[in-house]
Amino acid sequence: MLLEHKISFSLKPKLFIDEDDLQYIQRNWDVCNVENVDIIRELAKIERKLDNIEKLLNELLEREESYAIMKLSEESLREFLADEPYITPKRISR
Repeated sequence: MLLEHKISFSLKPKLFIDEDDLQYIQRNWDVCNVENVDIIRELAKIERKLDNIEKLLNELLEREESYAIMKLSEESLREFLADEPYITPKRISR
């Protein structure tokens, strides 16, 4: 975040933290922590939303599968009745 930004633009690598770095870290520690907490909260919200979407998609898939089975049954019944002229709808309804 802020610390990474400062370090990534330094021209030569440092093997130690000097006083300026320490002050920078202390000044920006709370900002970094708040940003991390905000990111974690947002990720948790996104995860909950994705879980809800997954549940809704599973329910929709189950409904579509049920509808497809009913549609196949209806078509099969029509084909069967077309092949068996002696069976009339009145006999089926009894």
